[in-house]
Amino acid sequence: PVSSGGSLYFDQSTISYLTLPSSNAFDLTGDFTIEAWVYMTTLLAGENGIFDARVNGQTPYPWLFYIDGNGKLSFYTGGTYTGETTISTGVWTHVAAVRSGSILTLYVNGVPDYTANIGTGAISPGTTSAFIGTKDYGINAQFRTINYITNLRFVNGTAIYTGSFTPPAGPLNNSQVENQSGA
Repeated sequence: PVSSGGSLYFDQSTISYLTLPSSNAFDLTGDFTIEAWVYMTTLLAGENGIFDARVNGQTPYPWLFYIDGNGKLSFYTGGTYTGETTISTGVWTHVAAVRSGSILTLYVNGVPDYTANIGTGAISPGTTSAFIGTKDYGINAQFRTINYITNLRFVNGTAIYTGSFTPPAGPLNNSQVENQSGA
């Protein structure tokens, strides 16, 4: 996925993850893009978390980006939206969740995998810490991790992809124009 640099490794046996400082930056108030390259050596039962921005220890709302126990890309915000493609272990896979207007699209390797109308309302955890590489930190103590993540990008306010695209092969930046790689 990236010709130089590295990835984050999350050890499933020690429940490793990254914690981002408490902030309201994870409130999704309009269009957004969440994307990453992921590599699983083992698919665990339950949800294998990529990015979890839910209120720690309280209600499990509002959003979680993950791969479910069947290998399907999913996005949760009080309701679960799950793609059709099975993501294999042992291979780098580009995944993305994008809201453009009211439409949520899940992408696997640049191909739309699931589309739903989720409305335009804010998906707001309020001030909360976010977790990379896990899910459910502090909520029922059900930790699940993805093994490797690289080029994770969270863009609030822009739907970068609005159709099929070629996944980025180099490092991502914070100034990419909307739909730069889209069809």
